[in-house]
Amino acid sequence: NINNWVKKSYKLKKWAFISDYFRLKTLYQNWWFYLDTDMELKSSLDFFLENKFFLWFDSRKILSWWIIWAEKWNTDLLNLITIYENKKFDWTTINSIITPYFEKKWLILNWEEQSINNIKFYKSNRISIDMNDWKSIVVDHHLNSWNDWKKVNHTARVYLEYLATK
Repeated sequence: NINNWVKKSYKLKKWAFISDYFRLKTLYQNWWFYLDTDMELKSSLDFFLENKFFLWFDSRKILSWWIIWAEKWNTDLLNLITIYENKKFDWTTINSIITPYFEKKWLILNWEEQSINNIKFYKSNRISIDMNDWKSIVVDHHLNSWNDWKKVNHTARVYLEYLATK
């Protein structure tokens, strides 16, 4: 009964949409790492602790949320929580909420690593997709359990986009 987003998600039994909201709330109230259940760690996450907050490019134009680190009381997290609290449920994924939020602030959607105001945005070869370049710290197996259908091979799409930048 927290807000319209959570109520509607609950009614539709869309648990991943509910977890997106509570992930934001928990990150805001407690510093920690969040990893989706289909993530595979390749090395220590200590590398990320130098940032107050980090996200990563899932593709050229989309930020992703499958692994996150944020310090407690981060104002960007609070702003994202407020977006959810004022939004009607409309099947928008969290990636489609966080990407325009950071783009309006200062992020350039060019798939390049960026560090702005102690927030780091990483490329997919560091997080998410194992490009066999020995740079990947975490690999996402993209099980897509939140959706009723399977997307066209996400890993193949991201890999091809990555190669196109070489």
